Amino acid sequence: MIFRSTMTTEAQLTAFIARQRTLLAKERDAEVERSSLLLSNCGTKLLEQKGLSLGGLGVSSINIGLGGKTYVHGKIFPNIIH
Repeated sequence: MIFRSTMTTEAQLTAFIARQRTLLAKERDAEVERSSLLLSNCGTKLLEQKGLSLGGLGVSSINIGLGGKTYVHGKIFPNIIH
């Protein structure tokens, strides 16, 4: 088998870096939007739609585990109206 070594040109490298910067900026903007939604007084339906909350979920029990960690057990309450 013959393997050919391909050299990356400076233009390809510059384009790759520019693309990565664009993607990182989009990811940062999405995280800022997500964080601002959590800190705002928006409704639970909007938070559910954005994947930031679970509607109809309640606490069924709380326990203290090893190392003082708190374990919260959830329970789904389908009849809760938002």
